[in-house]
Amino acid sequence: DDVMSFSSLVDGILRTNNHSGYRNHSVCRITPHYMCAYWTGEQCCESFVPPERRASANYCIGYDGKIWGNVDEEYRAWTSGSAYNDNRAITIECACYVDNARYGVIPDSTWNSLVELCVDICTRYGFYLDFTGDDDGTLTMHKWYDDTDCPGTWFSRNFGRLADEVNARLDGDPSPTPDPPTVFGGTYICNVNGLR
Repeated sequence: DDVMSFSSLVDGILRTNNHSGYRNHSVCRITPHYMCAYWTGEQCCESFVPPERRASANYCIGYDGKIWGNVDEEYRAWTSGSAYNDNRAITIECACYVDNARYGVIPDSTWNSLVELCVDICTRYGFYLDFTGDDDGTLTMHKWYDDTDCPGTWFSRNFGRLADEVNARLDGDPSPTPDPPTVFGGTYICNVNGLR
């Protein structure tokens, strides 16, 4: 069954062959990324379909909060520029506001779906989100493995918040009181054709 390889939370599936096949390690971490585009999950998946793109993610969450599957969870996606990380992590691309793209500011609807998906992944694989600020934790950043801004300043500063919200849900608190998101000004446009 196709859906069994993805979370039951998916709104759609658009697979790419841009992956390495079966992982060589069990899933034990999550790596959220920013799309550097204000796209739907389906648009992000479509961008990963061409073989020459040589990039992918397990999930893409659009600005509308809809979650799309791109690479089956059993497979290593090409997301972080690191075989070590991508063999261990479920990777998730998140839509962000293009006028603040380098900051990685993501819409509330995208954030809420990210929390839901992380809770589901952690529940199924049996771990909490431990954000240590380096790759010893279970919540990791793309920029630790590759020459990139991803996940951007805003998103990076909110990784602790993400871990807190997900872990509170895992502990049975359905509505933790989150810290207000850090807001940045300025205009930053990035190349949405290249994503990063």
